[in-house]
Amino acid sequence: MALTEEETYKVERWLKRKHVNVEEVAGFTFMQYYKPRPSKCKPYWRCLYGLGVFIFTLKSGFVRGTQLQGMWLNMGLRLNPAWIVQYLLARKIPFTNYETPFKQVDSLSAIRTYDEFSKKMRSRRRWGIFELLFGLFIFFGACWMIFATPHVWLAGLLVSLIGIAHVGLSLSTLYQGISCQYALKLEPQEMVLLRPDEDEPVKFAYSDLRKVNFTSAPFVSREFISFIELLDADLAYHCYPIERVPVKKFDEIVLILRQLGIDATNSF
Repeated sequence: MALTEEETYKVERWLKRKHVNVEEVAGFTFMQYYKPRPSKCKPYWRCLYGLGVFIFTLKSGFVRGTQLQGMWLNMGLRLNPAWIVQYLLARKIPFTNYETPFKQVDSLSAIRTYDEFSKKMRSRRRWGIFELLFGLFIFFGACWMIFATPHVWLAGLLVSLIGIAHVGLSLSTLYQGISCQYALKLEPQEMVLLRPDEDEPVKFAYSDLRKVNFTSAPFVSREFISFIELLDADLAYHCYPIERVPVKKFDEIVLILRQLGIDATNSF
């Protein structure tokens, strides 16, 4: 898929801001945890993990690492990571951590479902309910104070705003930390991502998937949770929070996907 002039301009501007000269790049990696070697890493020495990690290996042998910021890298940001991948591949720069495994099977013989309400989600639910009740208590207490003692209405208003903030925080925690989490189902011909608050699941045919990676990234209150990253046949990028999928099952899922000829990895 060819990039538009605007998309190409955004990619080139981002590369320039990261001090990456395309002419000097010997290869790049994407969707992979990276632990730099101090003698070879530019511009800083630290691990890169989570979503949107790009590692550029220069012809000089040095490595330049960078990461796109943002929780939803495929939803409405100014720069989509898929544009960077397409831009680099169009200039014949090797995608060094992409491979096509030998396809052993064309489809799965049985449906496998990975859906578990984890301990983290149960803890998040308890905390969210506590925050909600606490916020409602403060809000209604402030309302009572305003009506009972009108001369302190300003203080009551400020306290009620604190209660509203707690309610908003609790609803955000319950929604993002529980309702937004996807479960995973491997059907004979496609991979399905399911969410409790969505009627239509997200489906990807195995033949449309190029690369899949499991990783972790900060999502709710800076807490690290599980994500799945995907590159489809058109090199479009997708990522979804999958806290409902047990971490101990990631390696099993990777093995199954690789048997289907998909470059699957576990960077969790």
